[in-house]
Amino acid sequence: MTRSQKHFGELKRIHLIGIGGSGMIGLAMVLQKKGFNISGSDLQMTEELSSLKALGAKVQLGHDPKYIKSSDVVVASSAIAKNNA
Repeated sequence: MTRSQKHFGELKRIHLIGIGGSGMIGLAMVLQKKGFNISGSDLQMTEELSSLKALGAKVQLGHDPKYIKSSDVVVASSAIAKNNA
């Protein structure tokens, strides 16, 4: 168990809505490298998201409530509207 994982306890699966944004992609990469199970959704695939997928993250295109069902934590980008479905 890494120090980060110990600090976060049982939280292992983190989903980021708007994962391809400039702030979220960096956060996702750090969390993935620290051993967390990262998933995320965004409207388009980018080179950065492809790199994140290569590290083992699950990236989905589009936003759908079913993407977050197995997540322990959901982080939404500030670019995502509160009424996003």
